Amino acid sequence: MSSGRKKINPRIRTLDFARGFLVAVTAFMTHILAAPQFATWNTHADWYGLTVADLAFPIFISLFGASMAIAYRKGVKKLRLLRRTILLILIGLAFNAIVNWSFDLATLRFTGILQLYAVLGVLVVLITRVAGKWYQALGCAALIMIIYSGLLLLTSASYPQGLPQPSHNLSGIIDPLLFGPEHIYRQGQAGYDPEGVFTIISAAANVLCGYAAGKLILERKKAAAVFYLLILGAGLVLLTPLLAHYIPIAKKIWTPAFVSLTAGLTILLLALSHLVFHTADQKPLPKILAGIFWFFEAFGRNAFLVFFGKFVLIALMRHATVPLHTETYHEVLSRWVFSWSPQPHLTYAFIMFALWTALTLFLHKKKKYLKI
Repeated sequence: MSSGRKKINPRIRTLDFARGFLVAVTAFMTHILAAPQFATWNTHADWYGLTVADLAFPIFISLFGASMAIAYRKGVKKLRLLRRTILLILIGLAFNAIVNWSFDLATLRFTGILQLYAVLGVLVVLITRVAGKWYQALGCAALIMIIYSGLLLLTSASYPQGLPQPSHNLSGIIDPLLFGPEHIYRQGQAGYDPEGVFTIISAAANVLCGYAAGKLILERKKAAAVFYLLILGAGLVLLTPLLAHYIPIAKKIWTPAFVSLTAGLTILLLALSHLVFHTADQKPLPKILAGIFWFFEAFGRNAFLVFFGKFVLIALMRHATVPLHTETYHEVLSRWVFSWSPQPHLTYAFIMFALWTALTLFLHKKKKYLKI
């Protein structure tokens, strides 16, 4: 944990709210108990298609791109970046072992969301050292989407509708060769890896779009920045149907249409945040807005802790047993909630969200933040 400074850079305020809003929403959604009526909220699409749960991680890494533009505006500290990358990969391996509740090194998954997050940081730093302008970063994102679309169509030409399938796709071909089938998603039995090599390359387009948005926030006055962000975000969203005409939206293989939609929504969220919460020269916000901002800022400043920590908590609750009992913590809590609540699936989520809220607000008040 690190202590935060008393003053918050007004440029960061925009990002803190957007990131905090996303993390707070996902902290609630992730804990909704599985039920048919909530399937489009807390479960991922089987292959092609989109659910609300599919939006969380790509928006998170798009915001990561915006934060990179701000954090690295005075240059990149290479040793710090290297340390952070290695640490994220190591934490990612431990994270995989915990969330999968399997500590067998022979089947330890090498890929994963934290590993993807770590590699993206290095990849986008390398790209933006050469293409550091907002429009250059955006051009690189477009180039990635075009090349990836071509690869997907080329390698799937002989399959139904000429589209990638769970049984035949770039990830299923390449990732087992690189990592070994026993060290990728579900030991390779799923036929793809949602955090495989080509997913990382495609996801870099999300980060680059976010980076472009961050540069606009840094370089333009408020009204101009909001205007540019609205145009850019809306343009990416409107581009989605065209891209989906060739390859539908699919989070599993991070298709270009999935990139344009999620990056566009992220930039629209940043536009709204910048419009409402950005003030010049750290001018204080009106009392009501200040209260709203403080709440979401608590989640935003500890985004890493909450966004990834909730998966660890779920794994622990579902596998660790209560002392002197045979039931897990999840079983005890869910049984109690089902005994009295008319909406137990949502009530369970509210209870878990309340716990995360209490933790983040306490840490925010103490100015303690988990940073990697």
